[in-house]
Amino acid sequence: IRFCDWSSDVCSSDLPPTGERAAEPFEALRAASDRATSRVRSRPPIFLANLGPLSEYNLRASAARNVFAAGGIEALDEGGFTDFEELTRAFQRSPAPIACICASDKTLTEMPGAAAALKSAGAVAVYLAAEPATLALLEEADKRAIDRILYDGCNMLKLLAELHHMMRVKELGEAESDEFDDEEDPELGG
Repeated sequence: IRFCDWSSDVCSSDLPPTGERAAEPFEALRAASDRATSRVRSRPPIFLANLGPLSEYNLRASAARNVFAAGGIEALDEGGFTDFEELTRAFQRSPAPIACICASDKTLTEMPGAAAALKSAGAVAVYLAAEPATLALLEEADKRAIDRILYDGCNMLKLLAELHHMMRVKELGEAESDEFDDEEDPELGG
């Protein structure tokens, strides 16, 4: 494999050969999600706990949505929340066991308590889409409630594999139980 810098006509073949394309592990995660989806009729979900107005969470929510999609995980987005009671009710109504907080640093400091509220509402895990330095801005209860940080440069593959494990994606995709078979589902005419 040769990589070229087209602006300077300099080519490099110094990269060591590899037997695996960089996308293969992500493709495997999406394939596992597809298998689970075919059995339980929905993608593994994660709840986007967007805080504040769109302008305050959109950048981080878009980045998080793209990361989760790379692993076949559906990001459930109900817009922005300014009230924790509404946020926790929306989370509890969703099928997602895990929440990812998306907000600007400014909003996170103005609305302390989101991570702790989500944990109290039953979140198995709470992720934060922000740079690691953002943790220093949070109150102690929120720091303790956050399980993982999603940021530019984090180990996306490890994070997505962990989500798959927590949501039992592989097991759902391999389930041979009659409860997942279409021919016995009355809603599908079986």
